[in-house]
Amino acid sequence: MQKCSNLWNKINRPKSSEEIMAILGSQLKYPVITRWNSLYDSIEDVIKHKSKINDLCKKFGTQNIFDVDFEYLEEFLMLMKPVAEALDFLQKEKQMLYGFLLPTLATVRNKFRKIKTSNALKVIPADMIGKFEDALLERFTNHFNLTPEVHDAIVASVLCPSIKLKWITALNPDFREMKIVEISSLVRQKINAEVKTATIPEETPEISYFDFSASDAIENGSNCNFTGAGGDEFDSYLAQTSTSFEMLNKYPALKKTFLRYNTALPSSAAVERLFSFAGMLNAPRRGSLSDSNFQKLLILKVNGDFE
Repeated sequence: MQKCSNLWNKINRPKSSEEIMAILGSQLKYPVITRWNSLYDSIEDVIKHKSKINDLCKKFGTQNIFDVDFEYLEEFLMLMKPVAEALDFLQKEKQMLYGFLLPTLATVRNKFRKIKTSNALKVIPADMIGKFEDALLERFTNHFNLTPEVHDAIVASVLCPSIKLKWITALNPDFREMKIVEISSLVRQKINAEVKTATIPEETPEISYFDFSASDAIENGSNCNFTGAGGDEFDSYLAQTSTSFEMLNKYPALKKTFLRYNTALPSSAAVERLFSFAGMLNAPRRGSLSDSNFQKLLILKVNGDFE
């Protein structure tokens, strides 16, 4: 990793671009502290140019990267891939719902378990994958234990037609039937509080990212039957095989609850991009720009690709 850092320090200097282009045929990515996945992307780019990277090292006077170094980098990418993919997925602004947060955490943990059982680590110590998973569990303790602090996220996830209850045992293998009953009861309580109708999105988000396969995942939980207000509507929803948003039109209270808990985005990336656009607009040459015009330009910039 230090060899890569030395190389990135050398190429991140004026007049180095032409030399990099001459050797690699393209620019080489390097880590940027403000980009969440930049380290992962940069190492991936080094491996992509494996056949020519030592020519670049020679040109800039850094140590060569040997085959054993590349093996280490490839295994590092294997360990980081579940997290990197999750960050890329959650940073989307379109077709992204708050209800995707818990299933994403379940997918990351599931992928870590698969790496652990595959015995694929040869250079990096095998216990490192356990440390990665422990760090994830420590950071998101409330989410993995489904404590009251994350009830909104639970409701948002269960009311996504393509997900429902499938993610629960992937999130925490210790959760069994009683936890499903508890979660179903919570969602019913939230549905009972909603009586108005609302408009749902026309497009169904693509959810091929999720992976609950190794967890003996519960399908729809249609066996969790209860009586009481909202019970019939929720039971019917769980029994539906459709994954389209349009199916929510059949259930007015459930649809209203879905919109209430899935309005927020799970990532702050969209807000960070907004500040980046604002920085571009607030340039010295626009020192006389009024607050009103600045706001209008920012809105036009952010919504420029909307019809």
